[in-house]
Amino acid sequence: MTLQKDQKGPHTVYRIEAKDEGVNILVFGAVHGNEPCGPMGIENFLNSFEGPLKKGSVTFIPICNPRAYEDNKRFYYSDLNRAFGDNAPKDEYERELIANLKSHIDACDILLDIHSYQRETVPFILNDKNTKVNNAWVQSLSPNIVVTGWDVLYPNGGDTNAYAHKKGKHALTVECGQHDDECAPQVAESIIKDTLAHFSAIEGKPIEKVDKQQFTMKQLIRKPSDKADFIQDWQNFDVIDPNVPLYMNGDEAFYYKEDNCFIFMPKPLAKADDEWFYIVENTIQAHHFDKAI
Repeated sequence: MTLQKDQKGPHTVYRIEAKDEGVNILVFGAVHGNEPCGPMGIENFLNSFEGPLKKGSVTFIPICNPRAYEDNKRFYYSDLNRAFGDNAPKDEYERELIANLKSHIDACDILLDIHSYQRETVPFILNDKNTKVNNAWVQSLSPNIVVTGWDVLYPNGGDTNAYAHKKGKHALTVECGQHDDECAPQVAESIIKDTLAHFSAIEGKPIEKVDKQQFTMKQLIRKPSDKADFIQDWQNFDVIDPNVPLYMNGDEAFYYKEDNCFIFMPKPLAKADDEWFYIVENTIQAHHFDKAI
């Protein structure tokens, strides 16, 4: 196997090419600098993969945000995963990052963006595009939870997937667990292997087809003020009781009065006007799903 390593602008890029034509797969890690599972999962895959690549090519950018990764920060001046749309970062360094990453997306067919989450969570898939290619790809991956509707809440794009879809590519984001979970890099490596096998780039055993637990995003809640506070330590996919407040803002209690809804991606340390949490609706209940929610 020939592994090419290049320094392209601020990014170290690894590439494997096969003799036969096929899809061009791109794998991102550490778009957010405090999410190490992507770089670690990519490194583990590259260290263990002996080849050959059956067809097509695979390009890996393990660390998409090098400065933030070095300092274990989500970002420096602006969130890269909100900067792929019309609102370019104000900082020159981050503008360079975005321009370089966009050029790689432009050249690929398939984008896999690997992330992790700040709080304890089971792995889940973000599928922003209801297409046959994306849906079949989702079924080939091991996480049993799929979240849709990000594109509805963010219609102007801004994230990696939105930019890829705008360019006619197929893209998924996979959250592999909590940032420091020792299993998260293993999940990331498994996701890479399953993706490459699904698109016939490598040999692999097909994942047993099972129904996924599907949630659809309904609403983004921004923190209304610095005095607002959750009424309990909400976790990912906690069920919402319409009769129990989600948070207090001074003396005012906030309720969500719909059934079959859940907390998604709560951020207890958010500041006023930051993305605080999302409300999602359970749209497909998988009978095999064994996590109490």
